[in-house]
Amino acid sequence: LSFLLNSRNTFQILFCNLSSSVNSNVFSLTETAAATAIAFVVGYLVIAWLLKFVSTKSFMPFIIYRVTLGTVILILLAMGVISA
Repeated sequence: LSFLLNSRNTFQILFCNLSSSVNSNVFSLTETAAATAIAFVVGYLVIAWLLKFVSTKSFMPFIIYRVTLGTVILILLAMGVISA
């Protein structure tokens, strides 16, 4: 639902960026339209798959992944390997 509520803002940003990218001659309108269509289809398929996955599976692998990644990042920050 939140995705659908945010669609209006997404389309406003898309059209604002579309006009500036076409005017700058970086990408043609055809290239931009093709990239947008591909991104839409891939995004839709990924969201559909993810919703189906989380409705049938446990969140535990995701929780383990996030906690592990967060711990590694905090350790690397504390050791000065990476900076914030």
